[in-house]
Amino acid sequence: MFGENMKPGRPEVIEPMELSMEDLYLFKQCPLRWRLSKTELHMRERTKKEELADKAKEMIQWYYTRRMEGLLPSYDQVKRHFSDLLYGGKIDSRQVMRMQRVKPERGDIVNMEQKLIKGVLEMVGRDRAKEATVVAVSKKYRVKISDTLYLTGEIPVVRDVEGQIELVWVKTSFSDASEFYYLTDMGLTFLQLAWNSVKKQPAQRVVVFDAVSGKERAVIRSREDYKRLVEIAKMTEAMIRQNLIMPREQKGCNSCPKRMLCAQWKGWKN
Repeated sequence: MFGENMKPGRPEVIEPMELSMEDLYLFKQCPLRWRLSKTELHMRERTKKEELADKAKEMIQWYYTRRMEGLLPSYDQVKRHFSDLLYGGKIDSRQVMRMQRVKPERGDIVNMEQKLIKGVLEMVGRDRAKEATVVAVSKKYRVKISDTLYLTGEIPVVRDVEGQIELVWVKTSFSDASEFYYLTDMGLTFLQLAWNSVKKQPAQRVVVFDAVSGKERAVIRSREDYKRLVEIAKMTEAMIRQNLIMPREQKGCNSCPKRMLCAQWKGWKN
C-alpha cells in the first residue's frame, strides 16, 4: 500500500533568499541577464545608459551628503563635481561640445550627459527653494517579505520639509515617465514599505526626482500598494528556486553587454 514502507523524515529546510530591488528590476527586464550577472565569471556589466544613471545617483548622493553636513554647494561646485564624475576631471564643458563636433558618433552620449547635468542643476535650484533638512542619504533597508525571502534596497534621500518626512526617489531613465510608472513603480513602493517597516508609520510624502528633466512629482503609496510589490518579490523567488530562467528578447537587447552569451544559450542542463 502507498506509504506503507515510508519513514517520517525531517521537513525540508529552505534557506532564506535575499533579493535587492536591483535584482527585481533586472529579473523583470531579463531573467537570463540577471542569472549571468550573478556568476563570478560574468559579473554584471553596465550599459552606457546604466553607467550614466550610476553617475547621476552618485552626484545626487554627494550633493545631499554635503547638505546633511550643513554645507550648501554652489551651482559651480555642483557642475564641476558632476563633470569630474562624467569625464574624470580631464575636460571642461567647452571641450565636451567640441568633442561632440569632432566625434559625431559620441553625439547621443554627450547629449545624455548634458541632459543629466542640466537636470541635476535644476534639482539643486528646487532644493535651495525649500525649507528642508536632510535627515538621511542612501539609507539602506532590509525588509522581511516572508520566512524565506528578504528584500533589500535604499532610500536615496530622506528630508524633513516643514515638519513632514519626505522620501525622495531618483529616476534616471532617459525615457519619459508615464502615469502607469507613477502608479506602479516598485522602487517608489519600496520606499514606503521600508520606511513603514522600521517607523511603523508611512512617511507624509514620496517625491520622484527626475534627474533628466530636473522635475519633481509627489506620488501616493498605501498599504494596498505593498501587496503588488510583495507578490512580485514572491513570484521572482519562486521562479529562481525552480530555475525558471530564460532570455527575454526585446529592443534593449541591442545594447545589452550579455547579448553574445545570450545568443549561445540553448537551455539549462538537468
